[in-house]
Amino acid sequence: LKESHGQAMPERLDWRSSYLPLPSYLVTEDKKTQRWGANLQALMYSMMGGLAPVRLPLYTVVFVFDPAEVSDMKTAHQLLAQMPLPMALHFVLLPSAGGGSKPLASWDEVMLGAP
Repeated sequence: LKESHGQAMPERLDWRSSYLPLPSYLVTEDKKTQRWGANLQALMYSMMGGLAPVRLPLYTVVFVFDPAEVSDMKTAHQLLAQMPLPMALHFVLLPSAGGGSKPLASWDEVMLGAP
């Protein structure tokens, strides 16, 4: 985030931040992944066209979205439908200010690239 106009949100939200909400999905707590191993050597023998079944959060995904936007809600649903994956998935709800007139945050293209 380049700048934040909200009162309680920090200007930048790092994935290691204490302000980040608890994960909505965590591979180590998913019952579907109980048989997956926790050994990184399984990555050497990954399945064709997919990720190796490793019961470790190899990826941390932070999805910041406006819950009032239908397309954002569909994308959040699609992310959850793809589970189980070796990741921790965090949803950060960031509503637009005044019903969509000015967003509460802006994208920093210098640091993050073009969206």
